[in-house]
Amino acid sequence: LPPKVTFMPNVLSVGVRTFLNPGWRQEITLECTNCSKLNRIVVQPVLPDDACKGLTQQSLAAIAAAARDGQVPLTVGLEHHENSKIEEIIRTQGSEQSMIGVFCAAPPQGPCNGQEAFGIDPLSIVGTFASTSAAGNEAVFMLESERRLLARERQGVFPKHS
Repeated sequence: LPPKVTFMPNVLSVGVRTFLNPGWRQEITLECTNCSKLNRIVVQPVLPDDACKGLTQQSLAAIAAAARDGQVPLTVGLEHHENSKIEEIIRTQGSEQSMIGVFCAAPPQGPCNGQEAFGIDPLSIVGTFASTSAAGNEAVFMLESERRLLARERQGVFPKHS
């Protein structure tokens, strides 16, 4: 059976210092049935965008792009987001109608279609499967980095505000 991942009820917050320093590790537990060592997750930073005004708007735009590209299966668990904008966008595969009220334009392609090898953006972090719960309904993925962000990468992710 393919894995079934459930959208998290809240936004995951990882401290800025975590990303700035090499050698950091962060475990992420997801609701996931049938996850195994064959699975991975990719975390991309949400880069500041003056037109979008906030994390929620940017997240909805990214979800719409992923849904349009088939990167979010219709079987994804939405128990924590029933009757929400997230559910509407996913169920309609990012249709224009579902984007009413979203002020950010969806990117032309989903987040898993980056320009780099294997479709992963250089600022993205790949999380590897670490373990599963005894009940088999949760999976732990390990995110880690061995390199320090380059100056131009830090400027893109952490812009100075005047």
